[in-house]
Formats: sequence, C-alpha cells, structure tokens
Amino acid sequence: MAGSSSDAQTSINSQSVPVMIPPTHPENSDESTPLLSSSSRASGTSACSKHILEACAISVVFIVGITIGFYLLIIEGEEPPSRFPFDLIERTEWGASGQVQGPQLNRTLVDHVLVFHTRGERCEGSWKCGQVLRSLQREYRRRNHTDVPHNFLISDRGQTYEAQGWLYQSDFHELLERNVSLAVGFLGNFTAQSPKRSQLEETRSFINEAIRRGRLRRNFGVYVVRNLSIHPQDATALINAVKLWPNWRRVIEYS
Repeated sequence: MAGSSSDAQTSINSQSVPVMIPPTHPENSDESTPLLSSSSRASGTSACSKHILEACAISVVFIVGITIGFYLLIIEGEEPPSRFPFDLIERTEWGASGQVQGPQLNRTLVDHVLVFHTRGERCEGSWKCGQVLRSLQREYRRRNHTDVPHNFLISDRGQTYEAQGWLYQSDFHELLERNVSLAVGFLGNFTAQSPKRSQLEETRSFINEAIRRGRLRRNFGVYVVRNLSIHPQDATALINAVKLWPNWRRVIEYS
C-alpha cells in the first residue's frame, strides 16, 4: 500500500499543469487598421482642402485682375476731371443770326475732338466776344459757309460759345472726320503765341461735359487741325500746348 501511495503521488506530480494563455482576439489585431485609415483620410482631406484654398485664391486673383483690366479699358483715354467750370454761351446770347443747317451727328460714333484756331481777334468778355463771333459769322458766309463752321468756340476768359452746337456736323466739308467729331475753335491766332490757361482748361471742361451729355465717346482722341497753305508753321503754339494732354493723337493737315 505504501508503494501504491508513493506511485500515486509520483503520478500526480508528473502530470503537466496546463498553462493558461489568454485567448487571442483576432479583431483586436485589426483595431489599429481603422485608426491608420482615419489618419490617412484626414491627411488626404487636409491636402485636398489646401489645394482647394490655393485654387480659390488663384481664382480670386484672376477675377480681380480681369475686373481691373476691364476698368482700365473703360477709362482708357478718359479726360481727367477739370476743376474749371464749364461756361456755355448759347447762340441767342451772342446774337447769332439764322438757324443751324446741315447733317446731324450720330452721337454714338463721335470720338474725335478737332481743335482749330480762328487766326483772328482774341476776346475775353461776352460783349466783345459777341462782336467777334458775329463778324466771324459774316466772314464765313462770304466764304460760302452756311455759318460759323465750328461746333463751339472758346474765348480767352474760358467761355464756350455755341456755333453748330451738339447736334450738327461741323461745316468743314474738306475734313473726312467731320461726321465723327466735335470741332472746337480757339478764338485767336496761336501759331506763335500760346493759348491762355483758362482757354485750355475750358476745353477740357467742355470735353467732360460732352461725355456727360453722351455726345462724345469715352475713348475719344484729340487732334489739332492746321492749314499749311496759310502759314508753314500754322497753329504750332496750339499744337505744343494740346499735345501734352493724355488723349492726344496727332495733327491733321489740310489746305
């Protein structure tokens, strides 16, 4: 019996004790995968957002550039505002006789400002200028014009006198530009002597007024017209004064 007991003890001791290994959960090994995927998605989303912001910024710059470009095109050649007041003396005020006759201007086509000088007497006050204009009217009619051929004339004092006016073409038949132009005459001779500042400023005010009334396009050009058959240097001082303007184009010569 003693031997049996010893054998039994030995048998018990010799039995292997099972080792308890925690169960493996396969799903736990995959828990890191969604985290990595989320991080990748977040990184991708951040990159996309960055690209979208860059694209938006470029688009805004592009749109602003186009807007500025269109604005510059619109104002290109536009005469800077003049602080000199526009002072219009109508035909009835200076004592013009008769009514204006001739073809009318197409206001949508007028983009020329033709600047002349009358090569005659200068004047300042409205009474004296009225005398000068009535004398000019008689003289031009003797030369087979229907009236004073200019649309408007400007005095030393800086007053604008209506002749053909806003509606009608000038009476300079020899000029091809007459159907797209407003003809402005400086009262006086400006071959050697420069116009007064008031005369120049009033002309700029006249241009602004013509644009405001819709009688002159914003992309207009300024031209000085001279007659070389009268003098080889005709209107030289006038040209030198006007060619400094931003809308200056060129000299038109005729005889």
